[in-house]
Amino acid sequence: MAPHLTLASLLLVFAAGMTAQVHAADQQASTLSREACALVRHDIDAVSARIREAMAEHAKVPMRAADYETLAAALDSHFEALHTNRPTAGTQRVQASVLLSDMRDSVALMRRAARLDARQLAVLRIEQDHRLYELLLKTLDCAETPPTPNTADTAISR
Repeated sequence: MAPHLTLASLLLVFAAGMTAQVHAADQQASTLSREACALVRHDIDAVSARIREAMAEHAKVPMRAADYETLAAALDSHFEALHTNRPTAGTQRVQASVLLSDMRDSVALMRRAARLDARQLAVLRIEQDHRLYELLLKTLDCAETPPTPNTADTAISR
């Protein structure tokens, strides 16, 4: 019986240690620097713009396989940049990684799916993940594109 109690005790100590590490990771800085926020905002906004442009361009005529491949190629560089500039805080970094992984999977589906409806579904998944990434950015105090000096001056002069 003693080994069973010892094993149970060790498991409890191990679990308590892991819990402490998770709490410590959550207490890390949960904001992005202005520079990192600007870089991330640039790429996340570009993803949204590319998808909107592709959908508007093909509002009357459905996208063909080549159109999806072109869109996928355009999104790749933005996802790579977003991956490079992921948050450093524990929980947010994991969330960003999962969302980016799902978006990359969707891009692969856009390229390789035999059926066009599967490619359409991939675009919808990217849009959903994009919205979730936006929510993640809000938790990092990076909700909106910070105003540039030119837009701030224009707003003041009005």
